[in-house]
Amino acid sequence: MEQNLLTVSILVSGRTETTFRCLDSLQPLRDVVDTEVILVDTGCNDTMRERLKSYATKILSFQWCNDFSKARNAGLAEASGQWFLYLDDDEWFVDIQYLIDFFQSGECNNYTSASYIQRNYLDMEGSQYTDTRVGRMARITPELHFESRIHEYLTPTGNLHKNLTAVVEHYGYVYATEADKIEHFKRNQVLLEEMIKEEPGRLRWRLQLLQEYRAIDDYMQMETLGMAGIKMINTSDTPDNEEARIYIGSFYAARILAAMGKENYKKVCVLCEEAGKDSRNTKLFQTFLNEMLTKAYFYRGLNTKQTTNGVDYYVLSEMSAQQYLDELDYFMSHNEELYSQQIAPFVGECLDVVKQKEIYSIRICNGLKLGQVQNLDRYVEMLRWDEQHIYVFEEIADILIEAMNRSAEKFEGKKSLENAEYAAYTKTLHIIHQHHALWEYFCDEIEKRQHHGLDMNGIIRLIGEVFPDEVEKDVQTSETEMLVTQIKEQIQLLIENGMRDQALVVIAQIKRLIPEDEQLQELEQMCMNEIK
Repeated sequence: MEQNLLTVSILVSGRTETTFRCLDSLQPLRDVVDTEVILVDTGCNDTMRERLKSYATKILSFQWCNDFSKARNAGLAEASGQWFLYLDDDEWFVDIQYLIDFFQSGECNNYTSASYIQRNYLDMEGSQYTDTRVGRMARITPELHFESRIHEYLTPTGNLHKNLTAVVEHYGYVYATEADKIEHFKRNQVLLEEMIKEEPGRLRWRLQLLQEYRAIDDYMQMETLGMAGIKMINTSDTPDNEEARIYIGSFYAARILAAMGKENYKKVCVLCEEAGKDSRNTKLFQTFLNEMLTKAYFYRGLNTKQTTNGVDYYVLSEMSAQQYLDELDYFMSHNEELYSQQIAPFVGECLDVVKQKEIYSIRICNGLKLGQVQNLDRYVEMLRWDEQHIYVFEEIADILIEAMNRSAEKFEGKKSLENAEYAAYTKTLHIIHQHHALWEYFCDEIEKRQHHGLDMNGIIRLIGEVFPDEVEKDVQTSETEMLVTQIKEQIQLLIENGMRDQALVVIAQIKRLIPEDEQLQELEQMCMNEIK
């Protein structure tokens, strides 16, 4: 058998909407690296299989048996490459150049395995996601095989590992309905519980089950399994070995995330303090703790401004946020240390880009609550609201509108241009205004407050100074709406007084302005019914 440099194996189940995107993403790699593609067919129809022939070196038929490892091993058994890479049919590479360089340069000769980043999206808009480092590549040896019926993995992969920064986008955790999510959970739950029963000492299976419970927000089970995992490690014969040091933090994290999900922020702080005393935890776990404390103290501040001893919760949140950002800077220059610790479930997500934006957002909110704009000025551009898919922290609009509306009274004409607070708010408004959907959301939030009787003149006046046309347009729209309301009232009077022909003439004129108005259509129907 002629040996290729690389074998790519994919399980294909008939997902037409994603499979070909996955295959197309491999083409730049196939153009320059000697690559074979083996497709393991677990449920494609004849039409799909015929389309796949133009992409595949080989297509294998596999009778599905609720065991992902068996399906993967079928593809591995037919591989002729020096290296083996496996994918799902609902993910695709967005930057494959790192893989191309790895193989073209010959760097692959120095390693026995490699990993890249799987970006797991939580919504179809692509605004929420978690990054997970996955070891999906290994040099082929006679001993190499897959284990685990679910969440399968390659073993043994040797000790020479390369961490690549290539990214695959994965939408497999976005479900069309809640019922689909539950069905997916139950399938995985059954398999994992069987595996735990067969191998009760394997921490890996218990952590995977914890991740399944997190996916359906079952906080009670997360708390229970987290406590059980900690106890299991502490009472084992090797409570301080390398595996324990990596995974103990994940079990602590499960309990903390469960308390966060229940919005029990006091308990989050208590659990973080408890976990922080365990010397086995990694540096990345300390970063996770600071992420959690930043959020917990902030939300406690929203509910109760000060602690019992007079310390402001927003100040405590700021302290934790600063420690988080200091650790972010550290890991940016210690990549290999980061990659080795990112394999821990839950903990490994704490430096995701979305998590960083959460911390920037909370720092902005903390500053505004403390009457300062330095954080707003420093971090608002780092939220990257100029991107197509944006992340907006749930509390930031409320706090920003409140602060702008309150502070606008201080600004007077040209003097305000020299005011740091005014400059920060002006910059922020310009950034928000650049994203149409975000600007609409921001303005809608202001309108809601007006409808609830709140005085929003301050922020409206500020927006008017920055964007005169926006306020003029809003004023014109408001005046038009008032005029239309008055005309509708006149039409109603005409109908009540039996002047239906005159009412129809007015309706015809107004319909040119608002042709789809339901109330106007009802008035017209009333006239027509009376005439008949």
